Amino acid sequence: MRKIGRATFIVLIIIGIIGVSKYNTMADLEGSIFEQWENMEFQFQKRADLVPDIVRVIKEYVQNEQPVIDMVITARDSVNSIKLDPLNLTIEDIKMYYDAQETLGLEIENLLEMINRHQDLKENQKLLELKAELEGAENKIIIERRRFNEKVNQYNEYIFKFPNNLLTSVFNFKKHETLKAY
Repeated sequence: MRKIGRATFIVLIIIGIIGVSKYNTMADLEGSIFEQWENMEFQFQKRADLVPDIVRVIKEYVQNEQPVIDMVITARDSVNSIKLDPLNLTIEDIKMYYDAQETLGLEIENLLEMINRHQDLKENQKLLELKAELEGAENKIIIERRRFNEKVNQYNEYIFKFPNNLLTSVFNFKKHETLKAY
């Protein structure tokens, strides 16, 4: 009888160690999602910070494109008005922020198209430098979004595999959503 008690105790200890290990891995994977979100958010902010400089240069040359300029300024203001707490991110917060970023990206595309329609803007050295920075920021956003989606997929796969899925609901780990490209 004493041997059965000792064997049960050892089995429970092993199960406990495995459970703690699985929990820690889930927490680490989820943490990497939020860390990658912060990397992507940094790139989004770099892009948004370029908008006022580009608008200033454009306003010096073009007077009849005010609606395009107003739309990009409004989209940038919308992005900057959203404040997220990185330690308490929810999927809803991320979607709201990302949707605002998606709108800004589309408005920036319209702004770049407008720049390409005006020969004097296409030749402005300062604007060319800002445009190159903006295109670089867009490329970095694409890379960071891809990395974010990879982290989310890695986490989601891990939490839904057996036996991890048994701990998922116990410890309230939830599926995360990937971000679509715009």
